[in-house]
Amino acid sequence: AIRALSARPGARLVAATDNNRQGEVYAARLETIAINAGCKYDRLRPQASDWNEELRERARA
Repeated sequence: AIRALSARPGARLVAATDNNRQGEVYAARLETIAINAGCKYDRLRPQASDWNEELRERARA
């Protein structure tokens, strides 16, 4: 499904993955898909190690 969506004209693939090794690996896979499809690519990562921790910290603030 990701490949099909990223092949659409004007598509942008955004990877919002955790800020750890596993997130790096998955983001690299998504970036490869984007490159092969010829679409734009962005990566979002939390300042904390993962998105759940980031959301908990934001809720406390």
